[in-house]
Parts: sequence; structure tokens; C-alpha cells
Amino acid sequence: MKEIPFKVSARAARLIGAENIANAESAVIELIKNSYDADAETCLVYFEHIFDEIPSSFTHQEFEYLSASPSFDKFSSFFKRLSDDCYKIGISSSDESLKESTSYELLVSWLTNLCRVWIVDDGHGMNEKTIENNWMTIGTNNKEKSPTTKKFIRIKSGAKGLGRFALDKLGALSSVYVYPDKEYYQLDKNNSCLEWYNWWENFLAEGKTLDSVKAQLDYGALDNLFHTKYLPEDIFDNDLGFKFKNHGVVICCDYNKENWHKERQKRLCDSLETLIPPNEKDNFSLFFVSNKYSELNKKISSAVNTNFDYKVSAQLGDDNSVVIDIDRNEFEVSEFPEEFYESERFKNLGSSIDDFKKGRQRHCLTLKNLFPKLDEFDSIGNFSLSFYFSKLGSPGKEDREKFLYKSFDLSTRKSWADTFGGIRIFRDNFRVRPYGEPGAAKDWLGLGDRAASSPAGIGNPDGGWRVRPNQISGVVSISRVNNPRLADKSSREGIQENDEFAQFKSVILKILEIFENDRAEIGAELKAIYDQKNAESQKEEQANTISKQVLEGSKNKEGNNEEEVSPEQKNLKLLASQYEKKKEQIEELREEQKILRSLATIGTISSSFSHDLKLLHGKLVKRFIPVQRTLEANHEYSINNNLDFTEDLLDSIERIKIFKNQDNSMKDWINFSLLGVKKDKRRRRKVYLDQYLKQLKKIWEKKLDDRSIDFDVDVIPKDIALKCFEIDLDCIFNNLVVNSVEAFSQKDAPSLRKINIEIHSNETDVIIIYSDSGPGLSKDIVNPQRIFQCFFTTKVNEHSGEDEGTGIGMWMVKSTINEYRGNTKLLLDKSGFGLEIQIPKNL
Repeated sequence: MKEIPFKVSARAARLIGAENIANAESAVIELIKNSYDADAETCLVYFEHIFDEIPSSFTHQEFEYLSASPSFDKFSSFFKRLSDDCYKIGISSSDESLKESTSYELLVSWLTNLCRVWIVDDGHGMNEKTIENNWMTIGTNNKEKSPTTKKFIRIKSGAKGLGRFALDKLGALSSVYVYPDKEYYQLDKNNSCLEWYNWWENFLAEGKTLDSVKAQLDYGALDNLFHTKYLPEDIFDNDLGFKFKNHGVVICCDYNKENWHKERQKRLCDSLETLIPPNEKDNFSLFFVSNKYSELNKKISSAVNTNFDYKVSAQLGDDNSVVIDIDRNEFEVSEFPEEFYESERFKNLGSSIDDFKKGRQRHCLTLKNLFPKLDEFDSIGNFSLSFYFSKLGSPGKEDREKFLYKSFDLSTRKSWADTFGGIRIFRDNFRVRPYGEPGAAKDWLGLGDRAASSPAGIGNPDGGWRVRPNQISGVVSISRVNNPRLADKSSREGIQENDEFAQFKSVILKILEIFENDRAEIGAELKAIYDQKNAESQKEEQANTISKQVLEGSKNKEGNNEEEVSPEQKNLKLLASQYEKKKEQIEELREEQKILRSLATIGTISSSFSHDLKLLHGKLVKRFIPVQRTLEANHEYSINNNLDFTEDLLDSIERIKIFKNQDNSMKDWINFSLLGVKKDKRRRRKVYLDQYLKQLKKIWEKKLDDRSIDFDVDVIPKDIALKCFEIDLDCIFNNLVVNSVEAFSQKDAPSLRKINIEIHSNETDVIIIYSDSGPGLSKDIVNPQRIFQCFFTTKVNEHSGEDEGTGIGMWMVKSTINEYRGNTKLLLDKSGFGLEIQIPKNL
């Protein structure tokens, strides 16, 4: 058998280099990472523009430089030789029209944009063996075998073995000058350095294989300091104070492929500020220099945010512990009223008064607390998170009085958000792009969608406030060593979208949720106190009384002469009538809200049975195929043999009966869905609970029987009734039953499956006790009352940790009961789940 070796086209270098790196800025960052991995203490990015403007003439050396460019052939006809050492662009006064030509404009653009990109460091460099075995080997795994550096014990940021191909993105010719650290490589030589050259266009030759392309390697004499020998002299004419040790690497990317105009260089410079996180140690200094735009020259340093409302730091440990530290800087706590500290919402924060006044809060949790219904994660690895929340709008006077906000500098916040906005990911102290970049990647956590689905404000009594993506900035720190499954994509732009990355995002969102709940609890209580002190409800009652009095008075005067009615009385009547119309409109909106709530309940139920519907859908598509084949085969056989019904035909008839049952099941489901929006359910009337629960049990009977769930309703006195909207009772009981059904499907659910409802009454209230024999609320839920908050859910995907529940079921139960001035009480001492509901009789 003949064995055929694989061949790799030389063009593959372009595929894994220039075409595999998102942009030239990313290429620069890849090379900076190499400097960091080489234990460099100083790294310089230098842009050397060859011509500030078109010169009147070119020296022989300048002409030779231009003629070596891959682009020169397009412009060679413009150059005229004046002498052995002098050339000029050959347009005479009689050929002024040529200056208007497109080709001439391209020539000017080419010359003014010619630029070398230098990346320089004082790391340990490379020896000849390293260049041959690592630098010249595609996909080498030397950084995986030795993940930390020798001198500073840095975790190496590179891993793919493809970084050197970033050079192709930056220039047609790459020149790399290397002087190895003698101590690191244990060398005796101290008077020479390595010079490596490569034209990237060589890889595009037709028919060439990768191993047939050769780079040039030579030794150069070294008579003075290494970096000063190869760098342009003018690079040191600045006051930035960078200096190098006498070893390292000098990379020159010549004949640039990108236009490095001022705005693009500034964008790169700003991007480099976010390259190193604020907590990086000061043993790696990064400088940016441009010979054309000297105003951009600077030492790159990480900025620190001091103008924020909240700072949250979190650490996920190896033991799945989650420690979250919250630093509040938003409220004038010294002005908080005493009743705030006596409220249930303050108690829900789990903070002492002293700690709260200091603005600090620590939560010591576990992943099990964050995901009570999910097995503990064991694949993400430990990581840290630090983010800032900042309002980007000036609150109005009423909001400042209501929420007791501190004053802040809005322009500084907006400037910070423009540069550092979004949550950025850092691996081993280096930025993983594009997370946090402008555009879709800035909101890679989907905060915009979360906020849109829950547009509640900070003062919403039911909670549900969500942070907006433009209000947050921060850093998530991961490591190649501690988080090996959060691996880069092959393009080095982003992390592979696997289950571990989905889990990673889910954990971050749960940590964000702790902060959101903290702020929402404080805001809701401050608003409640403000409303109470300002007697909003009393003012509304007074307005209602005045409106009625004005309209009654107008009716009594209708027989009077129109001219006797003063303009003030006419205006009062107009205001009162419009006020009453607005009240009617609000009431209509409330009725629409009830319908929407019912539809949301149906959506929740649909989600619960979506798996059943998918299976049923698959059967419906194929259900008649086996019947048709069997009937046709038996029909033909019976004709040929004069036979009556066969066993196969009888079997086919039985199959049809099964299909009819499935169709009936679908019919029952559709009827159940439509039942919630029947018109008579949207009218307030006296509903006898005995009759209502019998009907409810009948509706659910088949679905519960299929799941072996018993639904018991204790004997209810026939006279117990509520004057209510039946649609609201549907909202309460259907959501409770759906939650029980889903609880019985959990791994830790007991074999006994039972739902029980008992109802009795006293002089003032109807008391409903709902219970099931399921696993009950997880003991890992720190505050059980949170189940009533909008969008709080414990239903998560067991692989990714992403929320799968809607988080609105129990919130709708609670809000509906609140509308009837009722109360809810979790029966935490019962096995399974238990809820006591009290609703006043006289509504």
C-alpha cells in the first residue's frame, strides 16, 4: 500500500496569519504578548513615518527603499533620475494635468502613508536553536509545556504558536533583530546578534509548499548597545524615559499594509491602555511613540476609576466558593431615615447597620447558592471579576430627593465609559479581544436584552431592575492554567463558544444579579419611605374628591344661564372631566395588564410542556407513514389471495386509535390555552371556590395523570367565595401548578407526587393553603423571599448554567395577591413546597 504524505501550500501562512487576525491593531497586541512572555520589563511600539510630506527630491538610498516595495511597479513611471544620487517625481510644468490623475493621487497617498512599525523589548530574546525550533515552527506547543516564565513567573499569554504570523498583517517585509540574554541561555558570545528577514509575498508564489519557503538568518556584529544599533536615532529624542537592557528583540515591519493615520494610531494607543488591567504589577512598562504625531507619545498606564456608584469584586475559588464584595458609593447614607434600617428590605440585604453605613457588603456564597437546582460546576476553574456601575444621566430633583443620590461629575463618567466601557476579559493579564470592544462585542453578556425584558426602575417595589450595558465597566480575569477549557478561538479573537463558556457567562450574570438586587432593595425602600412621607395616596384621594365635587356642582348649575358660569368654573369642569377620563383610561390599562398577565401565564405553561409538544410534533409528521405502508401491502396481498383482515391490518387499525388519542391530546391542550382569555373571566364577579377548583382540577386532570401526579382538593364549604376576576385566580393557581409539575421532574424529587389545596375562612379573610410533595425550595437559596421577585429563577440548563425559567411565575402570583390586598407566607417548615395565601373577603 502506498503512503501519501500531506502537503501544506505556502499560502496557508496567509490563512493563519494576515487573514486569520481581525485587524492590524490585534497583530500589534499579539507581538506585545510575545514580549511579555519573554519576561521583558520594557516594551515599545514605535511608528516611523518615512515621509511627513512629498519631498522635492529623493536620495539614491530613498529611491532604492521605494523601488524594493511590492507597490513600486504601480508608480515607477512617475520617478525621473536627475543624477546618480538624486531622483524626483517627473512632472514638468507642461504636465500639470497629470497631478489631477487618479494614479498621481494614489502615489501621493502611498508616499505619505509609508510607515514602519517597530515592536521592541528587552526580554530574554532567542538563540539560534529557539529560532529554528520554535519561531520557525508553526503551532509549536512550547508555551503549553512551559506555561510560566522563568524570571517573573508570568503565565504566558500565547499558546497557539502562531503569533509570528501577525507580522504579515503589519508589513510586506519583516526584519527581526535578536540579542539573547546570555544568562538565560547560558551563552558565552557577547559580540553578535541574530538577524532574521522574511518577505511575506514569497508565500503566495504559485505551486509552492510551506517547507519550500525560506527565511534568511544571519549574524550581525554588535559594537555597542543592542537596541541603539538597530533602532532609528530619533526614537530616543523624547522625555518618556524608556530604556532597555542589552538583550531582547527588535522587530521592524516594513512597507506597511495598513494606513496608520492619526486617528488609527490614537485608537491603538487608547486600546493599549485597556490591554493591561489596573491591578497588573509594575514590572512591565509599555510605551507608545510616533515620529509624525508626537502628541500621542506616552507611557501606557492603566487608568483607575474613582467616579462610580458601585464597585463589585468577586472571586470564584477552586472549591466553588463565591466571595462577593460590594462597595456602595451612590447614596448619601448619612441622610437615610431611621425607618429604613427597620424595614424588611434592609433585613434582606443581610448587612449590619454599621457595615451598611460604611458602604461595604460581603457575600460568602457557593455556586450551589447561585444555582440551587444545578449540580456544582467542576469545569470552569477559578477566576476573579471586578466591575464598576455608574449612572450616565443626571437625575432630576425629585429622584435626588427620593433616592438621596450623591452628586457626581457626569463628563468624567462619560469619558471613562467611552474608553473603558463594557466588561473586558483578561487572560493572564492580557486582554482577550473583542470582549468589551465597541459594537456587539461590548455587550457579550446580553445585558441589553436583560434590561429590555425587565425595564423596571430602581424604585420598583417588586424588584426586577437590571443594569444597562452602557452603565457598566470592568474586568474578568482568567488564566490559561486555571481555566484551560476557556480556550481561544484559532483566530485568537474571542473564546470558543462551548458549554464551559456558557457556564462562565452564567456565573458572571448571577454575580451581577446579587449587585442588582442590592441596589433594587435599597431603591425600593427609599421610594416607599418617600411616597409615605409625601402622602401620595392622600393627595390622590383629595384630587378624586375635588373632581367629584366640581362635576356634581356643574350638574346642579346646568340649568343656569351659560353666561353666568365664570371662566374659572368652566376650566375647573374641564380639568375635572379630563381627570375622570384619565382614571378610566388607567383602569382600562389595568384590565389589559390582567390579560397580558394571563397570556404570560399561558406562555409559562407552554414552556413547561414544550418538550411534550416537540415529541408530539415529530409523531404527527410521520404518524401515517407506517399505517399507509401496512394498509397498502395488506390490500395488495388480500386481493391476490382473496383474504380478509390480517393481523397486520388489525395492528394498523390499533395504530390509528393511538393517533386519534394524540390528536385529542392536542385538542385538549388548545382548549386549555384558550380558556384563560375567555371574556367572562375578565369580569369581576362572585366566584365560588368549590366550583372553581373542581373545574381547575378537570382542566389539569389528563396532564397530571400522564405524569402520575395526584391533585387533591379538600372539602370546601360551598359558600366560600371571592368577588374577583376569575382570570386572576387562573394566574395564581396555574402558575403554582406549573411550578409543582416542574419540581416533580427534578432529579431530587421524591417518588410520591401530590398536589393539595385546602381552603377555609374566618371573619375577615379567605385562607388558601397550597402544597406539594416535591423537593421544595432549595436550602441553598439564601433569602427564600426572592422567589417572588421578577425574573428570579432556579431553573437552569444543567450543562451551561444559563437561566431556562422565565422567572415571572411566582412574581405574578405575588403581584396578583397584592392587588387584592392579600398576604403570602411561605410554609418553610413543611416538607415539599407550601404557601399560605390570605385574601380579604370584603373587596
